[in-house]
Amino acid sequence: MSTRFVLLDEIQCCIWSSAESVPEIDIARGYELYRCADQGGAMAAALKLLSTIGAKATYADVRPIEECAICGADFDTSRGHHHTLTVSEESGTEECPQVLNVWYVARFCQSCCPPSDDLTVKGRL
Repeated sequence: MSTRFVLLDEIQCCIWSSAESVPEIDIARGYELYRCADQGGAMAAALKLLSTIGAKATYADVRPIEECAICGADFDTSRGHHHTLTVSEESGTEECPQVLNVWYVARFCQSCCPPSDDLTVKGRL
C-alpha cells in the first residue's frame, strides 16, 4: 500500500499527566483539507493556507505551552480544545488508515480560532 500525506484542520486538546511525559491527544474532530503523495506538497499546501490568513508556521511540537500562529501569544494546550494544522503521513485503507508520522505545522489559540469555528467553512483555511 502506498504512503500518502494528509493536511488536516484538527480540533484537539493535550491531556498531560506530567510536564515531562508525552500527552494523550484528544481529537474532538478533524477535517481533511488536502491530500498528496509527498511530504513537500503537503507542507507547501499548509504554508499557502497559512499565508491566506496572515498566520505563520510555528512547527509546533507537543508541549504544555505553545505559540499561536496568528497572534503569537503563548497558550496552554491543555486548557480546552484548540485548532491545529497537522500533516499526517498515512498508509493503509481510507477506512482504516495507519498513521506513520505527524507534523504539527501550526497551533491556534482559542481567541484567534474558537473550537466551534470551522476554519474550512469560514474559508480561512
